[in-house]
Amino acid sequence: MFDGKPAGAWLELLAAAEIPAAPINTVEEALSDAQTLARKMIVQIEHPALGLARSIGNPIKFSETPVSYRLPPPMLGEHTNEILQGLGYSEEEVREMSDVPG
Repeated sequence: MFDGKPAGAWLELLAAAEIPAAPINTVEEALSDAQTLARKMIVQIEHPALGLARSIGNPIKFSETPVSYRLPPPMLGEHTNEILQGLGYSEEEVREMSDVPG
């Protein structure tokens, strides 16, 4: 029965049997994991509505060309019109899609 032992005990047993396994972390555990911190996977970005906000960093790392974070995550619907027009919808079609009945 799985709930009879803590997760660490199962991970040890699986490792001893040479079965690949890893823990399922909570969000807080994942964000504070040593590997997450070592790879600088959590970045702080200035957001116009939230102030200083934490965000997930780019997983691609280059030693001589670090990633720069120039824009905050978009607000809900912030770029919808531009994206739809980029997909070939006309301004009128985009306007019709955004009209909410009632």
